[in-house]
Amino acid sequence: MFFDVDIEETPMLTIKSIFSIIENLREVEVIIQPIFIWVMNNLSKQLSKLS
Repeated sequence: MFFDVDIEETPMLTIKSIFSIIENLREVEVIIQPIFIWVMNNLSKQLSKLS
């Protein structure tokens, strides 16, 4: 089977896929950010106990 791909369509496809990846990353960031903040807060507490 041969895939007939238009050269002019391909850049748009990659741009769309990049945008969809960025959108997904934004959604993931919303989930990760509170966890990240929590971890950083705990780490700083642990470090302040050590020093």
